[in-house]
Amino acid sequence: MKMNFSTLQPSEAASELEAAHQARQPFQSLLLAGRPLSLEEAYQVQEACVHRLVDRGLGQVVGYKVGLTSVAMQQMCGISSPVYGAVLEKRLQQTPSTVNPAEFGRLGIECEIAVRLGTNIEAGSEPLTAREVADAVDAIAPAFELVDDRNADYKFLDAGSLIADNAWNAGVVLGKMSPLTQGLGDRLGTLHCNGALVGEAFVRDALGDPLESVRWLAQELGRRGRSLQPGQIVMTGSILPTKFPGAGEQWVYQVVGLGSVTVET
Repeated sequence: MKMNFSTLQPSEAASELEAAHQARQPFQSLLLAGRPLSLEEAYQVQEACVHRLVDRGLGQVVGYKVGLTSVAMQQMCGISSPVYGAVLEKRLQQTPSTVNPAEFGRLGIECEIAVRLGTNIEAGSEPLTAREVADAVDAIAPAFELVDDRNADYKFLDAGSLIADNAWNAGVVLGKMSPLTQGLGDRLGTLHCNGALVGEAFVRDALGDPLESVRWLAQELGRRGRSLQPGQIVMTGSILPTKFPGAGEQWVYQVVGLGSVTVET
């Protein structure tokens, strides 16, 4: 199924996407005159979608998610580069959290490192350095991103449609914050469902290092005249393929030396 618009009207596309979410309709590709959206067109629609979420009372933007940062996630979605979306204030939760899958088209959870900024990061004409990014970080935590893919058919997924739909972000569950640590990429993350191990990977499996996701995001926002602000959260990408919880399950994601985060459904 496809949403096909003859001209790009971001507010109209955002209205259609909002209605599709509220009706729990399956995910549809978003096309402009029969072709996929360009990245810039897709981010225009995303911005309109975020404005509608703010107007609905979900709070202001308190951070961003960076998606498709690992080979596993890129292969799962058939897209070869990262994307970003906004995180709204009232979609930010602390562990342990209870989530009802029936409130989503299809609930997915992703295993990530959340980064909280202590100072702003503004990208200029020169690429940001790893040191500049690290100096701006206040704290980190293991975290689940909640996504709603609305039963998308991944064989036909395109980057523009994913971006326009706010990169599927439906919430964040944060673990306890800790200071930034050396050797973060070498830490092992494990995921358990009802006590059984269902996946493990290293933190470095998402773009090599969580701070690389932050750097990438800052430069993408800079191209659109925006910057990362103190106190904002950056979800740096899943180290494991998305899992789809059912009712009556407990999911625990733990990172060596950083603690854990729990979602019950």
